[in-house]
Amino acid sequence: MSALPAAPAGADAPCIRCGDCSAACAAGLQPALMLLHLRAGRDDLAAAGGLAACSGCGRCDAACPTAIPLHALFADAIAAQAARAEARARADAARERFLARKRRLQRWAEEKEAADRRRATAVSSADAVAAALARARAKRSGGGA
Repeated sequence: MSALPAAPAGADAPCIRCGDCSAACAAGLQPALMLLHLRAGRDDLAAAGGLAACSGCGRCDAACPTAIPLHALFADAIAAQAARAEARARADAARERFLARKRRLQRWAEEKEAADRRRATAVSSADAVAAALARARAKRSGGGA
């Protein structure tokens, strides 16, 4: 299990909601709002606010009067989202492999059961019994001579 990356220096500095970061953002995002969502643990709302559209230019860092390392926080959040998406994709692939195996085993069991039924029907038919008795009699009469 990997440890969480250390928060960049100044990451816990209070946002004074001055809006300077929004004015400086090259992508037209609202970094203060995304920061608020990230600090609240609402990565989904930060993503909806355009977190993935962050170009990583760092203009918001330069504009922030409280020196919050917004770019580093956003890069960490983007990386964490990518890691979660990759883990979700691996889990989905594993689930699909499991379900395919389950279907394959079920199909094999059904095929075996059908083959067993066909064999039982062939062996228990009157013709098969008569043929087996005839072979036994022929063997007995041929072996005793």
